[in-house]
Amino acid sequence: MLKYSNRIAGFKLGASAVALLAVVGAGSAAFAQEDMETVVVTGFRASLEKALDLKKNSLGSSDSILAEDIAKFPDMNVSESLQRIPGVAITRDAGEGRQITVRGLGPLFSRVRINGMEAMSTAGGADASGGTNRGRSFDFNVFGSELFSGLTVSKSASASMEEGSLGATVDMHTARPFDYSKFVLSAAYQQGYNDFSGSGNPRGSFLISDVFGNGHFGALFSAAYTVRHTIESGASTVRSSNTSNTVVQVDSAGTKAAPIMPRIPRYEIYRGGEKRLGMSSTLQWQPDDVSLVTLSALFSDFASQREETQLEIQSQKYGTPTKFADQVYVPAGSRYWQPLLKSNGAALRTEHRLDQLDTRFMQVTLEANHSFTDKFKANLHVGWSESHHRNPLQDYIMLDLAGVNNYSYDFTNGAYGNWNPTLTYGTAQFDVSSLPTTTPADGITSGKTTNCTAGANCWYVSSFRRRPQYNYNSFRSISTDFEYAATNFFTVTGGFDFKNYGFRTQSLRMSTGEGTASAGTSQEAYSNGYGTIASPGYYGSATTSGTFAYAVQHTKISDIATMVNLPYKVPGATPTSWLVADFGKAQDLWNYQNLLSVGPGPDLGNNRSLRENDYGGWFQAAWTTELYGMPLRGDVGGRYVNTQVRAVAYGLTPTGTFVPTESSTGYHDFLPSFNAVLEPSEEFLVRLNMAQVMSRPDLGSLAGDYLSVSGSSRSVNIANSSLKPFRANTVDLAFEWYYGKGAMLSVAGFYKKLGTFISSYKTNLLPDASGNINFTLPSYVTGVNKVISAANLQAACGATAGCTNASWSVTESINTPGGSLDGVEVNWQQPFSFLPAPFNNFGTTANATWVESSVCYIIGTSCTYRALNNQSRNSYNTTLYYDDTVFQARVSASYRSHYFMSLPAQYNDYEASDDTFNVDASASYKVNDHIMVTFDALNLTNQHQKQYTGYFDSSNKYMYVNHMTGTDYYLGIKYDF
Repeated sequence: MLKYSNRIAGFKLGASAVALLAVVGAGSAAFAQEDMETVVVTGFRASLEKALDLKKNSLGSSDSILAEDIAKFPDMNVSESLQRIPGVAITRDAGEGRQITVRGLGPLFSRVRINGMEAMSTAGGADASGGTNRGRSFDFNVFGSELFSGLTVSKSASASMEEGSLGATVDMHTARPFDYSKFVLSAAYQQGYNDFSGSGNPRGSFLISDVFGNGHFGALFSAAYTVRHTIESGASTVRSSNTSNTVVQVDSAGTKAAPIMPRIPRYEIYRGGEKRLGMSSTLQWQPDDVSLVTLSALFSDFASQREETQLEIQSQKYGTPTKFADQVYVPAGSRYWQPLLKSNGAALRTEHRLDQLDTRFMQVTLEANHSFTDKFKANLHVGWSESHHRNPLQDYIMLDLAGVNNYSYDFTNGAYGNWNPTLTYGTAQFDVSSLPTTTPADGITSGKTTNCTAGANCWYVSSFRRRPQYNYNSFRSISTDFEYAATNFFTVTGGFDFKNYGFRTQSLRMSTGEGTASAGTSQEAYSNGYGTIASPGYYGSATTSGTFAYAVQHTKISDIATMVNLPYKVPGATPTSWLVADFGKAQDLWNYQNLLSVGPGPDLGNNRSLRENDYGGWFQAAWTTELYGMPLRGDVGGRYVNTQVRAVAYGLTPTGTFVPTESSTGYHDFLPSFNAVLEPSEEFLVRLNMAQVMSRPDLGSLAGDYLSVSGSSRSVNIANSSLKPFRANTVDLAFEWYYGKGAMLSVAGFYKKLGTFISSYKTNLLPDASGNINFTLPSYVTGVNKVISAANLQAACGATAGCTNASWSVTESINTPGGSLDGVEVNWQQPFSFLPAPFNNFGTTANATWVESSVCYIIGTSCTYRALNNQSRNSYNTTLYYDDTVFQARVSASYRSHYFMSLPAQYNDYEASDDTFNVDASASYKVNDHIMVTFDALNLTNQHQKQYTGYFDSSNKYMYVNHMTGTDYYLGIKYDF
């Protein structure tokens, strides 16, 4: 299948390039039409030129992307536009950009401001794409790109810029009526098609703006709406490891070891539907030439539904391997990898998960600017924003089948076997029509035996999961600043700002509820065999009429089952269709959504809140002068900020009562900065930026004490009240050559010394003779040592047998010695205006970034230096475009090398994402001054989402996820008045 996909991707890419060149003649002919005789540079090329002017005139290291037309951005998604900027790489969810990494620093280290105010937007996603975002990372897929007129990424700091970023500050600006200074009406509609899901995906946008009262008043309203139907499908393993695996013979010499095996090898299907509605409005009032008041509001609602279905082995329940000759074992560092297994007595499972998600973002900002004199002016900025993420429905139903013979998995299928395994399920049957005609209750004697024996296609309901989740973020901010031009070449600026940030998250699981002995115990296990009940205390007795268990046990599996089908071919005899539980039928027969109660007890760690107050003040001096006859401009200044944090988590008493545990911390920073630009000539400049910067700890690191027991997993989190932020010293040096109109070649080097870093220290501990856990940190890190009492352990364990005396995983976020990061960016922009017509309408942009980092991670009990999570060593972007103001076309390619997602990982040394290469294309044709026809194509390479796990003593990659989403095509029309 993968070879076939690559051939299709190659055909699409080649066809796009041919199409781009083929239409040049038509575009050139259109340029000669009488109604378009005035040669005015507009469109994509004009947006590049304006962005280049902003970069040249900036003191800091920054890059911008501007709308190429009214309500028309160069890409379909905000983050996908940002990836065109040097040093910016993105991660995707369901094939769409979600978060960004800047110069090797992940989404945690970048701040996002919308209309000048810091904001937070969080969404949910598939587990492999990060799931529910409970951190400081910004999810860009909440917003349609049509709402914004410009994006700027500032990679260096100044005293006037609010603190909080090690990577970059991203500014997003919505359109304003004074941008146009006249009546403007624009409407666009596109009809999309995804070649993998086969679905139609409409999207539209609208903008109206006008100025009144002799130009003193302006009003603007814009809206964007998108509907998107997706299928994401492929293989996964839920990681591979040798943790808890059985020791077996691994070679003919009789060597024995616990081999690395996939935990849950499977194929899966995600079917999704998304609706995104965004609206922005702006009112502007300019009473005179020296005053301006701007009131802006932004709203976005991103709603989705996703169904996940899987056919799999139960977690490592492979049964008994057949003879040694049927197995394959490969040496892998200090371990053995088992890429092929054959067994009897395997335990199978089908999973069905249903999510309903919604993120609602709201923001209002008020800005007032006034020049008191020619030399003195002041600004006031007040803002409010909230982001509400809701996942009220996250339900699972799992069907199991025991005693399956002739099961096998095979990851040796040629070059692509590791990514596309062959899975054979032997004697198992997957069709609803083959299910028994009996119910699980039929033939029960004393509730223990059944007339349905192993191997007789006796699928049974094994687990229910109900996991609603909620996430809230809010900002309140006010800032004021002044500017005093002391002379024509010397300016003083300063200001004060206050920011209040609030965060609250809630996670519910199936629970007996607060005040019960089992309040902290998960009740998700329903049955451990056909006709049995694993948790009768929660589900009721299977022999007592009126209980939930009675209803389930007296329902035929065929009455709640349905079939699902993979949308593509897979290797070998791997099944492409299987049965799963149908949520609609299950709700109708069992009313499970109302009868299976949920509470926070089993997942207390994800029920917490935080309140953060930041007080800042800054002062900066800027100058424009000459150095040996060369223009020199710059600024120097400092910012002081005081941060106060109060976090609340929850503990559990022996009686099942939830008790809030509070922790507080505070820290202050003085952050000096220096920025200078030297211009040896009009075309050439040298840019130097130096600063001390800080980024606040992620929200999970600030949680209070909590204990959690889920199945066989027992964990303790310890709050670190002395936790300090990430801190770094940064230096950027760039050489930029602006050698023609719209042309530029630059080389920039950057270095960051991470003086303070945050890592997690994790260890497994057994209770002592008194039943307490004694937790002590290594001497080379700072944090909190703590004793967890036997009473607290018992409260978390509830009625779970053998829980308190077992091993517990204890985690604390701690400050480590940090490390360093350095890299180089090369950026080239070139219109081919020197070529003869029509080739003079071509142009290109290209950039490449190389990054290296070495940071202390706590692995075991020692400090191990590795690359940063989310840091790709290499990335590049390039665009070839044609623009004659009537016809525009471009092809863009983005590459990102592999990077760590989690280090250290739970089951391995690391989890990583593989290289990605995405190609997009876009074209538009102006029929006349009012009508434009548009075309866009996304992911022409059908780039898969590939993730893998591994160990540092081996080069092997063990497939974690290999999903595809297909290519999107959009054809539309745009009207401008």
